[in-house]
Amino acid sequence: MTLPKRVSIWLWRLAAAAVIAAALGYIPYRVYGSEGYVHYRALAEQVKELERGNLARAAENSHLHETILRLRDDLDAIGAVARDELGMVGPGEVVINIEDDGGKP
Repeated sequence: MTLPKRVSIWLWRLAAAAVIAAALGYIPYRVYGSEGYVHYRALAEQVKELERGNLARAAENSHLHETILRLRDDLDAIGAVARDELGMVGPGEVVINIEDDGGKP
């Protein structure tokens, strides 16, 4: 038993409409879903932020490496660290402590 031509055409149209409706429902789900485009953009921004952090850490590492090399060879640099961070005083030097009273007369 074959279907009349009109019924067959309408069945094809109904099937095409169902496929289009499914696609129109599925595409926004994929775009805005938990693993869609919005999630991708958030991850891309996170990657950029991590790369900026990596650049900052690389600059800090470079600065620390230079400081290490300077402290290995330069006696003046070692003396500056001893004075600034450890509060040491060289022979013949006099330390004068000036306290800040907050601008009171």
